[in-house]
Amino acid sequence: MKIKFDDFLNEYAKNDLFFSKEGKRIYQKIVKNIDTIEFTPTDENDFVEDSKGGKRMLYGVRFCLDVIDKKYDADVLLVNTLNIAETPFFDSDSSTFVFFIISQVNNKESFENNSYMARIRFKSWVDENVFVHEFTHYLDRLRYKSTYKFKNHETDDEYYNSPVEYNAFYSEIVREIIKNKKKLMGLSFNEFYKKVTKYGSQSFINSMSTVTEKRLKNRLYKLYVEL
Repeated sequence: MKIKFDDFLNEYAKNDLFFSKEGKRIYQKIVKNIDTIEFTPTDENDFVEDSKGGKRMLYGVRFCLDVIDKKYDADVLLVNTLNIAETPFFDSDSSTFVFFIISQVNNKESFENNSYMARIRFKSWVDENVFVHEFTHYLDRLRYKSTYKFKNHETDDEYYNSPVEYNAFYSEIVREIIKNKKKLMGLSFNEFYKKVTKYGSQSFINSMSTVTEKRLKNRLYKLYVEL
């Protein structure tokens, strides 16, 4: 039977543990091999489309994840921007990660096209947690195929309570649980839940609907039992 993305509550805790570790593994492997990865310039097919249909080119360099792990065929773009508020994203339609790096100019002549600088800036400017969050979206797209539905959200509440973002923020909590496992042993579930929700994005925790909070508790209980 095909598993729908909205049915992710039925995932086993072992799956949650594995997939939460996988993004970190890939990130660390990129960092380890960044000096030997071959980059290519972005091209006219690399752009962001705004809400009015306008297109903005993404100038920078790219590489494919299959040079890190043959299981993963997705492009990683390191592109320059003048806007410090620009946020990274995963485009599920094209299987492309976009990470923005602050630059002095926003055109193809920028130094971000220089592979040497792109390598340095990936290690210093692309945060591990940010990468793993976006990689979780990619893993979900692979696992749930056509049932994975991403859409833009008009409000923060819609954003944080969507299945797509919920799963990525949940994964962030799981990674911290793995890191702090010894400190969590012997706690009651209520103590465990209160402690681990502080590990997650507080914007997500504070924006949870009643349904999302119930889902989170149920899923964390499975993990609590597994640990």
